[in-house]
Amino acid sequence: QCVDWMPCICKETPFSKGFCVTSEDMDQNNGVIKVGSGDYGPDTDSLASCAKLCIENSEHTSSSYGCEAIFNQDNRGCYLHTNIVNKANGAENHACWIMDNDDANGEAVCQ
Repeated sequence: QCVDWMPCICKETPFSKGFCVTSEDMDQNNGVIKVGSGDYGPDTDSLASCAKLCIENSEHTSSSYGCEAIFNQDNRGCYLHTNIVNKANGAENHACWIMDNDDANGEAVCQ
């Protein structure tokens, strides 16, 4: 079912496969806030729920760079990155959304 706050997720999720990494392909573990527990993927509805949590929680941080969904493993959950992340690395059971200022303000668009 489509969500009116971010209708593009119904057609194309903003997430890419893998966990969020820096431009040097290093896993970013600093500035990570867990904003939801449980599996947030791989289905589109779960990813949309994670995206919504990241947007809602980005209002309480000075910077929001990414949103990471983890599923089917012990550290499952939805995580907001407040330190710089640049891309997803293709790893299984993870999905990464690189946010920009419009995304953090709830005005996300599909790219």
